[in-house]
Amino acid sequence: MRRFIVETVIDAVVILVIILFLGLFTVSQPFPFGLESAPIIQLTGTGILPLLVAAAILVLSQRFVRPVIVAFTGRLLLSTMGLFLIIVNALVIWVATLVAPNIATIAQPSWVWLLVFAALYTVLGGVVDAVLGLN
Repeated sequence: MRRFIVETVIDAVVILVIILFLGLFTVSQPFPFGLESAPIIQLTGTGILPLLVAAAILVLSQRFVRPVIVAFTGRLLLSTMGLFLIIVNALVIWVATLVAPNIATIAQPSWVWLLVFAALYTVLGGVVDAVLGLN
């Protein structure tokens, strides 16, 4: 139980850092040739509790959904030398967003920014896990 709480808090911080970082950049809407501009991801201002709930749902989906996806795509994961892990994380994050509370709005096309979010989450999560010794 303690490990779950620690992973939830760490994932909440990682998610918040990535959302704040991607919120600094604006893209044209509709992407790529629109006339209006919107941030890539913007917090909805719901507070810390929905962020912790979303992080807890993400941790649960990493524990239960991710092994299933890796089992079905393991050979592809090995042949791309781990680069397919970004796609796996994007699928896990997408599954988690189906259940989690809405904590941010995302620009269109959302699948592109989901892949960018997953790439940043993979790198930052790996660094945090290595520094804190969680893996």
